[in-house]
Amino acid sequence: MKILFLAPFARPTATYYAGINLGLAQLAAVASDAGAEAEVRNFWDAAQLDEFAGRRFDYVFIGTYTHQLKLVRQTVNIMNAMGLKVVLGGLHATFAPEDFADSPYYLLVRGEGEVFTRQLISDPSRAETMTGVWHPGVPGKGFAPMEQNLDVLPDPFRYLAVTDKVRNIMGFELLSSRGCFYKCAYCSAPALSGIYPGYYRR
Repeated sequence: MKILFLAPFARPTATYYAGINLGLAQLAAVASDAGAEAEVRNFWDAAQLDEFAGRRFDYVFIGTYTHQLKLVRQTVNIMNAMGLKVVLGGLHATFAPEDFADSPYYLLVRGEGEVFTRQLISDPSRAETMTGVWHPGVPGKGFAPMEQNLDVLPDPFRYLAVTDKVRNIMGFELLSSRGCFYKCAYCSAPALSGIYPGYYRR
């Protein structure tokens, strides 16, 4: 099985640092560990997707951020036109899945994606009926199960191609926990803690 992981990204000319998408990098590592062939790519313009024309993937995972909603919708349409099955996940898909009601995605996953990704690779038909999985026009129920033990997760994939903004940073990002016990109003962590009891893990 071949899976492409696409991360909508800030343009290299952006004045702020956007970082790499560690969520997709983690899912790609999980997919590879489960026996799939995984590729992770950043992009910031729909025109960049032309390079995937003619390439065959079993699934295309796309991370969703609110500030990249327009680009994500364009990407879903383009990937669908290429005959590829799009799986949406990430924060915007988790908290506002109805915003993709008119998008021709294949599946939408609300919540964390590691358990779903393993299931999709081992048995796609069971993954499609998991809790937290939506189908176009058929809202799902609840949220996808989370991985309780972070120690079983492989190290996140490194990107095949990153922007100079990331490449020139003297250092790298490292997360040794997931979630947060603070209640900052501008952050998604409190809402995620409401979804998943015991969300903060180390």
